[in-house]
Amino acid sequence: MKTPFLGPAYRSRSPNLADQRLINLYPEIVETKTGKEVGAFYSCPGLVQVATVGAGPIQAMHAFEGQTLYVVSGNQVYALDTSLEARSVGSITVSTSPISIIDNGVQVAIFQNPNAYSIVGGDLAPIALPFTNPGIAVYQDGFGVVNEVGSINLWQSNSFDLTTWDPLNFDTADGSSDYIVALGELHRQIVVLKQDHAEFWINAGNPGFVFQRLDGVHLNVGCVAPGSLANLGENLLWLGRNADGNNIVHLLNGYEPRDMSTHALVREFNSYPTTTDAIGFAYQQERHLFYALTFPSGNATWVLDLTASQQLGVPCWHQRAGFSNGQFNRYAGQCAVNFAGQILVGDFASGNLYSLDLDNFQDNGQTRKWLRSWRALPKPTLRSTKYHWLAIDLETGIDVPDGANPQIVLRYSDDGGHNWSNERQTSAGLTGQTDLRVKFNRLGMSRRGPSDRIFELSGTDPFKVALLSAEFG
Repeated sequence: MKTPFLGPAYRSRSPNLADQRLINLYPEIVETKTGKEVGAFYSCPGLVQVATVGAGPIQAMHAFEGQTLYVVSGNQVYALDTSLEARSVGSITVSTSPISIIDNGVQVAIFQNPNAYSIVGGDLAPIALPFTNPGIAVYQDGFGVVNEVGSINLWQSNSFDLTTWDPLNFDTADGSSDYIVALGELHRQIVVLKQDHAEFWINAGNPGFVFQRLDGVHLNVGCVAPGSLANLGENLLWLGRNADGNNIVHLLNGYEPRDMSTHALVREFNSYPTTTDAIGFAYQQERHLFYALTFPSGNATWVLDLTASQQLGVPCWHQRAGFSNGQFNRYAGQCAVNFAGQILVGDFASGNLYSLDLDNFQDNGQTRKWLRSWRALPKPTLRSTKYHWLAIDLETGIDVPDGANPQIVLRYSDDGGHNWSNERQTSAGLTGQTDLRVKFNRLGMSRRGPSDRIFELSGTDPFKVALLSAEFG
Protein backbone atom coordinates (compact mmCIF):
# COMPACT_ATOMS: atom_id res chain seq x y z
CA MET A 1 0.00 0.00 0.00
CA LYS A 2 1.35 3.40 -0.99
CA THR A 3 1.77 5.92 1.83
CA PRO A 4 1.15 9.71 1.58
CA PHE A 5 4.87 10.43 1.34
CA LEU A 6 5.14 13.64 -0.69
CA GLY A 7 4.31 16.99 0.88
CA PRO A 8 5.61 19.98 2.86
CA ALA A 9 6.64 20.29 6.48
CA TYR A 10 3.64 20.59 8.78
CA ARG A 11 3.91 19.83 12.49
CA SER A 12 0.73 20.79 14.31
CA ARG A 13 0.30 21.99 17.88
CA SER A 14 -0.70 18.39 18.58
CA PRO A 15 1.45 15.84 16.72
CA ASN A 16 -1.56 13.51 16.92
CA LEU A 17 -3.12 15.75 14.27
CA ALA A 18 -0.11 16.27 11.99
CA ASP A 19 3.57 15.41 12.34
CA GLN A 20 5.23 15.86 8.95
CA ARG A 21 8.79 17.08 9.24
CA LEU A 22 10.96 17.96 6.25
CA ILE A 23 14.57 18.95 6.93
CA ASN A 24 17.25 19.56 4.28
CA LEU A 25 14.95 18.09 1.62
CA TYR A 26 12.67 19.85 -0.85
CA PRO A 27 9.98 18.47 -3.18
CA GLU A 28 10.14 18.71 -6.96
CA ILE A 29 6.97 18.13 -8.97
CA VAL A 30 6.87 16.63 -12.48
CA GLU A 31 5.04 19.35 -14.44
CA THR A 32 4.19 17.09 -17.39
CA LYS A 33 2.48 14.57 -15.07
CA THR A 34 4.32 11.78 -16.90
CA GLY A 35 6.79 10.81 -14.19
CA LYS A 36 6.92 7.58 -12.24
CA GLU A 37 5.48 9.55 -9.31
CA VAL A 38 3.92 13.00 -8.89
CA GLY A 39 7.25 14.21 -7.58
CA ALA A 40 10.22 13.41 -5.37
CA PHE A 41 12.28 14.78 -2.52
CA TYR A 42 15.77 15.98 -3.39
CA SER A 43 18.59 16.91 -1.06
CA CYS A 44 19.05 20.63 -0.49
CA PRO A 45 22.22 22.05 -2.05
CA GLY A 46 25.48 21.55 -0.23
CA LEU A 47 27.68 24.43 0.87
CA VAL A 48 30.98 24.52 -1.02
CA GLN A 49 33.42 27.10 0.29
CA VAL A 50 34.69 29.33 -2.52
CA ALA A 51 36.28 32.19 -0.57
CA THR A 52 37.05 33.57 2.86
CA VAL A 53 36.34 37.28 3.16
CA GLY A 54 37.59 38.86 6.36
CA ALA A 55 36.83 37.55 9.84
CA GLY A 56 33.07 37.60 9.44
CA PRO A 57 30.26 37.30 9.97
CA ILE A 58 29.08 38.02 6.43
CA GLN A 59 26.36 40.59 7.06
CA ALA A 60 25.42 41.67 3.54
CA MET A 61 26.38 41.26 -0.12
CA HIS A 62 25.60 43.34 -3.20
CA ALA A 63 26.44 42.61 -6.83
CA PHE A 64 27.48 45.78 -8.70
CA GLU A 65 27.26 45.94 -12.48
CA GLY A 66 27.90 42.18 -12.67
CA GLN A 67 31.64 42.70 -12.18
CA THR A 68 32.10 43.54 -8.51
CA LEU A 69 30.66 41.96 -5.39
CA TYR A 70 30.62 44.16 -2.30
CA VAL A 71 30.67 42.19 0.94
CA VAL A 72 30.29 43.46 4.49
CA SER A 73 32.26 41.08 6.71
CA GLY A 74 32.37 42.09 10.36
CA ASN A 75 33.26 45.79 10.30
CA GLN A 76 35.10 45.60 6.98
CA VAL A 77 33.81 46.22 3.47
CA TYR A 78 35.41 44.24 0.66
CA ALA A 79 35.23 44.36 -3.12
CA LEU A 80 35.48 41.01 -4.92
CA ASP A 81 36.06 40.51 -8.63
CA THR A 82 34.49 37.70 -10.66
CA SER A 83 37.33 35.38 -9.56
CA LEU A 84 36.28 36.13 -5.96
CA GLU A 85 39.61 37.79 -5.17
CA ALA A 86 38.93 40.26 -2.34
CA ARG A 87 40.38 43.65 -1.45
CA SER A 88 39.37 45.79 1.50
CA VAL A 89 37.83 49.18 0.71
CA GLY A 90 37.52 50.34 4.31
CA SER A 91 35.86 49.81 7.66
CA ILE A 92 32.48 50.80 9.06
CA THR A 93 30.99 51.11 12.52
CA VAL A 94 28.65 48.17 12.85
CA SER A 95 25.49 47.71 14.90
CA THR A 96 22.88 45.00 15.33
CA SER A 97 20.54 46.61 12.79
CA PRO A 98 20.07 45.07 9.32
CA ILE A 99 22.25 46.35 6.49
CA SER A 100 20.87 47.51 3.14
CA ILE A 101 22.99 48.27 0.08
CA ILE A 102 21.87 50.14 -3.07
CA ASP A 103 23.62 51.55 -6.13
CA ASN A 104 22.88 53.91 -9.02
CA GLY A 105 25.25 52.34 -11.53
CA VAL A 106 28.16 54.55 -10.47
CA GLN A 107 27.92 54.88 -6.69
CA VAL A 108 27.18 52.34 -3.96
CA ALA A 109 25.57 53.29 -0.65
CA ILE A 110 25.53 51.20 2.54
CA PHE A 111 23.05 51.86 5.36
CA GLN A 112 23.06 50.43 8.87
CA ASN A 113 21.47 52.44 11.64
CA PRO A 114 22.89 54.87 12.73
CA ASN A 115 25.44 55.18 9.90
CA ALA A 116 25.64 55.46 6.11
CA TYR A 117 28.59 55.08 3.73
CA SER A 118 29.27 55.48 0.04
CA ILE A 119 31.67 53.74 -2.32
CA VAL A 120 32.72 55.91 -5.24
CA GLY A 121 35.62 54.90 -7.44
CA GLY A 122 36.47 52.11 -5.02
CA ASP A 123 36.82 54.40 -2.01
CA LEU A 124 34.64 54.08 1.12
CA ALA A 125 33.52 57.29 2.81
CA PRO A 126 30.82 58.25 5.33
CA ILE A 127 27.66 59.93 4.06
CA ALA A 128 26.51 63.04 5.91
CA LEU A 129 22.77 62.52 6.37
CA PRO A 130 20.41 65.26 7.62
CA PHE A 131 19.02 62.73 10.15
CA THR A 132 20.68 60.26 12.51
CA ASN A 133 18.99 56.89 12.18
CA PRO A 134 18.64 55.49 8.65
CA GLY A 135 16.64 52.30 8.15
CA ILE A 136 16.19 50.22 5.00
CA ALA A 137 17.04 51.89 1.67
CA VAL A 138 15.74 51.35 -1.85
CA TYR A 139 16.71 52.83 -5.22
CA GLN A 140 14.39 54.09 -7.93
CA ASP A 141 14.61 56.45 -10.91
CA GLY A 142 18.01 57.82 -9.93
CA PHE A 143 17.12 58.43 -6.29
CA GLY A 144 17.98 56.67 -3.08
CA VAL A 145 15.15 56.58 -0.55
CA VAL A 146 15.52 55.52 3.08
CA ASN A 147 13.22 55.59 6.09
CA GLU A 148 14.09 57.27 9.37
CA VAL A 149 13.86 54.68 12.13
CA GLY A 150 11.33 55.49 14.85
CA SER A 151 9.35 57.91 12.66
CA ILE A 152 7.07 58.21 9.62
CA ASN A 153 9.71 60.13 7.66
CA LEU A 154 11.06 59.23 4.21
CA TRP A 155 14.28 60.81 2.96
CA GLN A 156 15.54 61.11 -0.60
CA SER A 157 19.02 61.60 -2.08
CA ASN A 158 19.83 64.04 -4.83
CA SER A 159 19.26 62.80 -8.37
CA PHE A 160 21.94 60.26 -9.32
CA ASP A 161 23.98 61.22 -6.27
CA LEU A 162 23.76 58.85 -3.32
CA THR A 163 26.35 60.89 -1.41
CA THR A 164 24.20 64.03 -1.11
CA TRP A 165 20.95 64.23 0.89
CA ASP A 166 19.23 67.62 0.97
CA PRO A 167 17.66 68.37 4.39
CA LEU A 168 14.51 69.59 2.58
CA ASN A 169 14.01 66.43 0.51
CA PHE A 170 11.78 64.41 2.82
CA ASP A 171 8.12 63.56 3.26
CA THR A 172 5.92 61.78 5.78
CA ALA A 173 4.07 58.50 5.28
CA ASP A 174 1.12 59.69 7.31
CA GLY A 175 -1.67 57.52 5.94
CA SER A 176 -1.52 55.97 9.42
CA SER A 177 0.31 57.06 12.55
CA ASP A 178 2.43 53.92 13.11
CA TYR A 179 6.16 54.12 12.42
CA ILE A 180 7.89 52.91 9.27
CA VAL A 181 9.72 49.61 9.77
CA ALA A 182 11.24 49.04 6.32
CA LEU A 183 11.06 49.93 2.64
CA GLY A 184 10.66 47.52 -0.26
CA GLU A 185 10.59 47.97 -4.01
CA LEU A 186 8.18 46.25 -6.37
CA HIS A 187 7.21 47.05 -9.97
CA ARG A 188 8.80 50.52 -9.76
CA GLN A 189 6.82 51.38 -6.66
CA ILE A 190 8.20 51.90 -3.18
CA VAL A 191 6.40 49.74 -0.64
CA VAL A 192 6.43 51.54 2.71
CA LEU A 193 5.99 48.86 5.37
CA LYS A 194 4.98 50.28 8.72
CA GLN A 195 4.29 48.55 12.02
CA ASP A 196 0.69 47.64 11.18
CA HIS A 197 0.04 49.06 7.70
CA ALA A 198 1.61 49.55 4.28
CA GLU A 199 1.55 52.34 1.71
CA PHE A 200 2.69 52.59 -1.90
CA TRP A 201 4.69 55.55 -3.19
CA ILE A 202 5.40 56.42 -6.82
CA ASN A 203 7.56 58.94 -8.67
CA ALA A 204 5.14 61.78 -9.40
CA GLY A 205 7.85 64.22 -10.55
CA ASN A 206 7.22 66.58 -7.65
CA PRO A 207 9.77 69.32 -6.95
CA GLY A 208 12.14 68.42 -4.14
CA PHE A 209 10.88 65.08 -2.84
CA VAL A 210 9.67 63.60 -6.12
CA PHE A 211 7.63 60.70 -4.71
CA GLN A 212 4.08 60.75 -3.41
CA ARG A 213 1.72 58.27 -1.83
CA LEU A 214 -0.53 56.33 -4.19
CA ASP A 215 -4.03 57.24 -3.09
CA GLY A 216 -6.64 54.54 -2.63
CA VAL A 217 -4.15 51.78 -1.85
CA HIS A 218 -3.53 51.15 1.84
CA LEU A 219 -2.88 47.74 3.38
CA ASN A 220 -3.71 46.68 6.92
CA VAL A 221 -0.52 44.64 7.01
CA GLY A 222 2.78 45.73 8.50
CA CYS A 223 6.21 44.28 9.17
CA VAL A 224 7.68 42.53 12.22
CA ALA A 225 11.34 42.37 11.17
CA PRO A 226 12.99 44.86 8.78
CA GLY A 227 15.65 42.29 7.88
CA SER A 228 13.05 39.80 6.65
CA LEU A 229 12.29 41.64 3.36
CA ALA A 230 13.39 39.97 0.14
CA ASN A 231 12.47 40.23 -3.54
CA LEU A 232 11.85 36.92 -5.28
CA GLY A 233 10.93 36.92 -8.95
CA GLU A 234 7.97 39.28 -9.32
CA ASN A 235 7.22 39.16 -5.61
CA LEU A 236 8.13 40.83 -2.33
CA LEU A 237 8.11 38.70 0.83
CA TRP A 238 8.43 39.60 4.50
CA LEU A 239 7.46 38.58 8.04
CA GLY A 240 4.35 40.57 8.76
CA ARG A 241 2.05 41.78 11.47
CA ASN A 242 -0.96 44.01 11.98
CA ALA A 243 -3.01 45.34 14.86
CA ASP A 244 -4.56 41.90 15.40
CA GLY A 245 -1.46 39.69 15.48
CA ASN A 246 1.94 38.96 13.99
CA ASN A 247 4.40 36.45 12.52
CA ILE A 248 2.57 35.84 9.23
CA VAL A 249 4.74 35.53 6.11
CA HIS A 250 3.25 37.70 3.37
CA LEU A 251 3.84 37.62 -0.38
CA LEU A 252 3.03 40.71 -2.42
CA ASN A 253 2.70 40.69 -6.20
CA GLY A 254 0.10 43.42 -6.73
CA TYR A 255 -1.84 45.27 -4.05
CA GLU A 256 -3.22 42.27 -2.15
CA PRO A 257 -0.76 40.42 0.09
CA ARG A 258 -1.05 36.63 0.23
CA ASP A 259 -0.61 34.72 3.46
CA MET A 260 2.11 32.14 2.79
CA SER A 261 2.16 30.76 6.34
CA THR A 262 0.43 27.77 7.91
CA HIS A 263 -1.03 27.23 11.38
CA ALA A 264 1.91 24.94 12.16
CA LEU A 265 4.49 27.45 10.96
CA VAL A 266 3.06 30.41 12.89
CA ARG A 267 2.91 28.29 16.03
CA GLU A 268 6.60 27.50 15.52
CA PHE A 269 7.48 31.18 15.00
CA ASN A 270 5.56 32.17 18.11
CA SER A 271 7.60 29.73 20.19
CA TYR A 272 10.83 31.69 19.56
CA PRO A 273 12.06 34.26 22.14
CA THR A 274 11.70 37.03 19.55
CA THR A 275 11.02 37.32 15.84
CA THR A 276 12.03 40.95 15.30
CA ASP A 277 15.55 39.72 14.44
CA ALA A 278 14.38 37.53 11.54
CA ILE A 279 16.62 37.62 8.45
CA GLY A 280 15.28 36.87 4.98
CA PHE A 281 17.00 36.22 1.67
CA ALA A 282 15.85 34.78 -1.64
CA TYR A 283 17.39 33.02 -4.61
CA GLN A 284 16.51 30.94 -7.65
CA GLN A 285 18.18 27.61 -8.37
CA GLU A 286 17.22 25.71 -11.48
CA ARG A 287 13.48 26.54 -11.65
CA HIS A 288 12.84 26.70 -7.89
CA LEU A 289 12.25 30.04 -6.18
CA PHE A 290 13.33 29.89 -2.52
CA TYR A 291 12.71 32.36 0.30
CA ALA A 292 14.80 31.58 3.40
CA LEU A 293 13.83 33.03 6.77
CA THR A 294 16.26 32.64 9.67
CA PHE A 295 15.40 33.32 13.32
CA PRO A 296 18.70 33.82 15.19
CA SER A 297 16.96 33.82 18.58
CA GLY A 298 15.12 30.63 17.66
CA ASN A 299 18.21 28.94 16.15
CA ALA A 300 16.13 27.89 13.15
CA THR A 301 15.80 28.51 9.41
CA TRP A 302 12.64 27.90 7.39
CA VAL A 303 12.51 27.97 3.59
CA LEU A 304 9.48 28.57 1.37
CA ASP A 305 9.66 26.89 -2.04
CA LEU A 306 7.44 29.22 -4.02
CA THR A 307 7.56 27.03 -7.13
CA ALA A 308 6.39 23.89 -5.32
CA SER A 309 3.77 25.95 -3.45
CA GLN A 310 2.20 27.02 -6.73
CA GLN A 311 2.26 23.46 -8.07
CA LEU A 312 0.87 21.76 -4.97
CA GLY A 313 -1.62 24.51 -4.11
CA VAL A 314 -0.43 24.86 -0.49
CA PRO A 315 2.47 26.77 1.12
CA CYS A 316 5.41 24.40 0.76
CA TRP A 317 7.97 24.93 3.53
CA HIS A 318 10.97 22.93 4.66
CA GLN A 319 13.66 23.45 7.25
CA ARG A 320 17.23 24.20 6.19
CA ALA A 321 19.58 23.26 9.02
CA GLY A 322 23.11 22.67 10.13
CA PHE A 323 23.81 19.56 12.19
CA SER A 324 26.24 19.23 15.08
CA ASN A 325 26.39 17.32 18.37
CA GLY A 326 23.30 15.40 17.35
CA GLN A 327 21.19 18.57 17.04
CA PHE A 328 19.73 20.63 14.21
CA ASN A 329 20.74 24.31 14.20
CA ARG A 330 20.10 27.39 12.10
CA TYR A 331 21.37 27.32 8.54
CA ALA A 332 24.89 28.68 8.01
CA GLY A 333 23.87 31.10 5.26
CA GLN A 334 22.24 34.40 6.16
CA CYS A 335 22.47 36.36 2.91
CA ALA A 336 22.62 35.38 -0.76
CA VAL A 337 23.51 36.83 -4.14
CA ASN A 338 23.70 35.67 -7.74
CA PHE A 339 27.20 36.54 -8.88
CA ALA A 340 29.75 35.20 -11.37
CA GLY A 341 27.43 32.39 -12.42
CA GLN A 342 26.96 31.09 -8.88
CA ILE A 343 24.47 31.39 -6.05
CA LEU A 344 26.64 32.57 -3.16
CA VAL A 345 25.66 32.65 0.51
CA GLY A 346 27.50 34.28 3.39
CA ASP A 347 28.18 32.57 6.72
CA PHE A 348 26.60 34.02 9.86
CA ALA A 349 29.53 32.89 12.04
CA SER A 350 32.63 33.37 9.86
CA GLY A 351 33.96 35.09 6.76
CA ASN A 352 33.21 32.11 4.52
CA LEU A 353 31.42 32.46 1.21
CA TYR A 354 29.76 29.30 -0.10
CA SER A 355 28.43 28.26 -3.45
CA LEU A 356 25.12 26.36 -3.39
CA ASP A 357 25.85 23.06 -5.14
CA LEU A 358 23.07 20.54 -5.78
CA ASP A 359 25.69 17.87 -6.48
CA ASN A 360 27.38 18.28 -3.11
CA PHE A 361 25.87 16.55 -0.09
CA GLN A 362 27.70 18.17 2.83
CA ASP A 363 27.96 21.64 4.33
CA ASN A 364 31.54 22.84 3.96
CA GLY A 365 32.74 19.25 4.34
CA GLN A 366 30.74 18.72 7.52
CA THR A 367 28.07 16.10 8.13
CA ARG A 368 24.57 17.15 7.21
CA LYS A 369 21.42 15.30 8.26
CA TRP A 370 18.23 15.06 6.22
CA LEU A 371 14.90 13.90 7.63
CA ARG A 372 11.34 13.17 6.50
CA SER A 373 8.46 12.03 8.72
CA TRP A 374 4.98 11.18 7.44
CA ARG A 375 1.87 9.17 8.28
CA ALA A 376 1.67 5.61 7.03
CA LEU A 377 -2.07 5.82 6.32
CA PRO A 378 -4.02 8.68 4.76
CA LYS A 379 -6.53 8.31 7.62
CA PRO A 380 -6.35 6.37 10.90
CA THR A 381 -8.25 3.10 11.12
CA LEU A 382 -9.92 1.49 14.13
CA ARG A 383 -8.27 -1.81 13.29
CA SER A 384 -4.69 -2.60 14.21
CA THR A 385 -2.38 -2.79 11.19
CA LYS A 386 0.52 -5.19 10.75
CA TYR A 387 3.57 -3.82 8.95
CA HIS A 388 5.48 -6.72 7.41
CA TRP A 389 7.75 -4.40 5.46
CA LEU A 390 8.33 -0.82 4.30
CA ALA A 391 9.93 -0.27 0.88
CA ILE A 392 11.43 3.07 -0.12
CA ASP A 393 11.67 3.89 -3.81
CA LEU A 394 14.79 5.99 -4.25
CA GLU A 395 17.72 6.41 -6.58
CA THR A 396 20.54 4.13 -5.42
CA GLY A 397 24.16 3.57 -6.34
CA ILE A 398 24.70 7.04 -7.86
CA ASP A 399 27.20 9.65 -6.61
CA VAL A 400 28.33 7.40 -3.77
CA PRO A 401 31.89 8.05 -2.51
CA ASP A 402 34.33 5.26 -3.34
CA GLY A 403 34.23 2.50 -0.76
CA ALA A 404 31.23 4.01 1.05
CA ASN A 405 28.08 2.15 2.03
CA PRO A 406 25.60 4.95 2.88
CA GLN A 407 22.85 4.09 5.31
CA ILE A 408 19.23 5.15 5.67
CA VAL A 409 17.77 5.23 9.18
CA LEU A 410 14.15 4.39 10.03
CA ARG A 411 12.14 4.74 13.21
CA TYR A 412 8.40 4.86 13.78
CA SER A 413 5.76 5.95 16.28
CA ASP A 414 2.35 4.41 16.99
CA ASP A 415 1.06 7.15 19.32
CA GLY A 416 1.07 10.27 17.18
CA GLY A 417 4.77 11.04 17.45
CA HIS A 418 5.07 11.14 21.24
CA ASN A 419 7.21 8.00 21.55
CA TRP A 420 9.44 6.34 18.98
CA SER A 421 10.87 2.93 18.25
CA ASN A 422 14.55 2.12 18.18
CA GLU A 423 16.37 3.09 15.01
CA ARG A 424 16.90 0.61 12.17
CA GLN A 425 19.38 0.98 9.33
CA THR A 426 19.63 -0.34 5.82
CA SER A 427 21.95 0.34 2.91
CA ALA A 428 21.14 2.97 0.30
CA GLY A 429 23.38 1.17 -2.19
CA LEU A 430 27.04 0.83 -3.05
CA THR A 431 28.40 2.48 -6.17
CA GLY A 432 26.70 0.91 -9.18
CA GLN A 433 23.87 -0.77 -7.25
CA THR A 434 21.26 1.13 -9.23
CA ASP A 435 18.59 -1.58 -8.94
CA LEU A 436 18.83 -2.08 -5.17
CA ARG A 437 15.51 -2.59 -3.36
CA VAL A 438 15.61 -0.57 -0.13
CA LYS A 439 13.40 -2.33 2.36
CA PHE A 440 12.82 -2.59 6.11
CA ASN A 441 11.24 -5.83 7.39
CA ARG A 442 9.27 -6.93 10.46
CA LEU A 443 8.05 -3.56 11.65
CA GLY A 444 5.46 -4.91 14.07
CA MET A 445 1.83 -4.07 14.50
CA SER A 446 0.20 -0.78 15.39
CA ARG A 447 -2.01 -0.65 18.46
CA ARG A 448 -5.76 -0.97 18.27
CA GLY A 449 -7.84 2.06 17.24
CA PRO A 450 -7.39 4.48 16.13
CA SER A 451 -4.29 3.06 14.44
CA ASP A 452 -1.97 5.89 13.39
CA ARG A 453 1.65 5.04 12.58
CA ILE A 454 4.20 7.70 11.70
CA PHE A 455 7.39 6.74 9.85
CA GLU A 456 10.58 8.79 9.97
CA LEU A 457 13.46 8.42 7.51
CA SER A 458 16.79 10.16 7.92
CA GLY A 459 20.42 9.96 6.89
CA THR A 460 23.79 11.58 7.47
CA ASP A 461 25.98 9.79 4.92
CA PRO A 462 26.88 11.79 1.80
CA PHE A 463 25.17 10.40 -1.31
CA LYS A 464 22.64 11.59 -3.86
CA VAL A 465 19.27 11.68 -2.10
CA ALA A 466 16.26 11.30 -4.40
CA LEU A 467 13.27 9.86 -2.55
CA LEU A 468 10.30 8.98 -4.80
CA SER A 469 7.76 7.11 -2.69
CA ALA A 470 7.13 4.71 0.18
CA GLU A 471 4.99 1.57 0.28
CA PHE A 472 4.25 -0.96 3.02
CA GLY A 473 2.71 -4.41 3.12
